[in-house]
Amino acid sequence: MATGETFVPLLGLACAGVGSPTVHRLDASRQPGAVELRIPLVSQAIAAVESELRTRATTDPDRCCGYFPALADDREIISDLPACQEFAEHLPNIWHGGHQYEFNFLRLSLVQQSADASYHLDSDAATALTGDVTTINRRQIRRLLLNLSARSDRSLHYLNLDPGSLELAVDGSYVRVADPEAVREHGLIATIPRRRGSTVHGLIFASNLVLHSGVDDEHGHFIAAYGIEIDASESAALGANVSNAMRTRSRSSH
Repeated sequence: MATGETFVPLLGLACAGVGSPTVHRLDASRQPGAVELRIPLVSQAIAAVESELRTRATTDPDRCCGYFPALADDREIISDLPACQEFAEHLPNIWHGGHQYEFNFLRLSLVQQSADASYHLDSDAATALTGDVTTINRRQIRRLLLNLSARSDRSLHYLNLDPGSLELAVDGSYVRVADPEAVREHGLIATIPRRRGSTVHGLIFASNLVLHSGVDDEHGHFIAAYGIEIDASESAALGANVSNAMRTRSRSSH
């Protein structure tokens, strides 16, 4: 174990053989739900967006490029992406299930960025990783994740476990499981089918209440993210664990 690294066991499993486990399954209401949308704008504008991001990604060391309006003031972030800007202006929100999901970001990768699931909770809707982790238990971050690729399906790996029953650790602005290897057997996969013309598939889930991770195939990914943050009293159960996490460095941060 590296110097300064702290291991935090799962609640209820700190002492093997003592007591009964307190880890709980993810409530059925929080399981990611499949969405199929018909968006005429996509078939008209997606080629320009994909070409723009693909051109930028070819010169990026990670072979990836994204459009993140919330980070426009960051000098290290590319914001001069007119096709992406036009897409966001013409489709600034999507109504679904009585909620209005606001445009958050576009991202394209030419290569596989992640082969293994790295389960985490988002700290905000705008970028997923620039929010305040100390208030994560006061909000519900509803994510609408769309697969814009016409070539590849997109996989969302997630844990079928309630984060409120696990020991968590803060890694930057992500909140992760403190001991990921102990919970991998509880992982499930939700597949988002590839785009077919103007028919776009996606998933809706509470990204700060479901431990999740996007995993690419060899073709990388091309996604759009919409989201909304609402008051969520039901997420209060995370409070104690996130507070503990604030005093802990995640092993993955090393």
